[in-house]
Amino acid sequence: MNIKLPCEYREGRMIGVLDHEIGTHFLRKHNEKLQPWYKKREKFDMKTCIATEEGLACTNQMVQTVKDGRCKPFLYRSALNYYSAYMAKELSFVDLFKDLEKYVDSPQARWKFTLRVKRGLSDTSQKGGLYKDQVYLEGAVKVLQQRHTLDFKALLCGKISLEDYHREQIYGILNYEGQILPPFMHEMDEYLRCLDEIGKCNHILALDELSDRASEAEPRQEEAKADDMSEARPNQEKAIEVVDAEANNVSVSHFLKETDEPQVDQYLANLRDNIERSAKWDNIAGDIPAALTQNNMTATESKNDAAPPLEEAALHLQIEDT
Repeated sequence: MNIKLPCEYREGRMIGVLDHEIGTHFLRKHNEKLQPWYKKREKFDMKTCIATEEGLACTNQMVQTVKDGRCKPFLYRSALNYYSAYMAKELSFVDLFKDLEKYVDSPQARWKFTLRVKRGLSDTSQKGGLYKDQVYLEGAVKVLQQRHTLDFKALLCGKISLEDYHREQIYGILNYEGQILPPFMHEMDEYLRCLDEIGKCNHILALDELSDRASEAEPRQEEAKADDMSEARPNQEKAIEVVDAEANNVSVSHFLKETDEPQVDQYLANLRDNIERSAKWDNIAGDIPAALTQNNMTATESKNDAAPPLEEAALHLQIEDT
């Protein structure tokens, strides 16, 4: 890990970066050598794992933050990278730099975020960018949504995508002999507690929690509809049963309706409204960026392809002064 002087890393963040780079990337690569598919991934039809790889790594990077208890484990860097990548397809380097000012006060920090997504362009006045960084947030959301059912020792067996993890022909042949786990996974109960804190802080419900919310929401919605019908038609008997077809589609937050080409401006307006209604958090500085995710997101490194369309905002994140 190269660190330029003067060092801009605080002790807690440096440990998090080590957990990201060594505790996740390096150990998954090391444990990959123990698996039957090592250097034969095509034969086993192994899928690309970049979203799982980076999502798991940036989630693990927050574990030490939870343990320290001094800061909130916000995934705001991943959220800003996703947002920057999406806006890069509509804005030039200068315009994107100005646009990020509503989320990042520091010109130096905004320069880094802008440069990261615009690197490689010969003409910085043109639209476009490098969209790979969207996989960090996409992967983190998927990992945290499945945190109550995933076997994280299995995920550390090698460079495995969530898609391959759920294939019995892959999961059934995992080799744990000689596997090295990072220190933060030695106490698995504590590790899972930290993941719950990260999920809670970033408004990412686990799939079982989403299911529970849907089950709880349905009778409440049925009762409310029945009351509305009773008030609208006082001379008629109250409806015995009211079925809401959308009751099972409960998610954390909805800023956008499902549409092929939602307007980013409208999304941001809805986001600001949601922020105003949100409870106040401790140690917050500046505005709050949006973290976006969708079920079938495809990241690309092409500098000419557009970023994937926005569908539904699944969570909102807040920036903490570091």
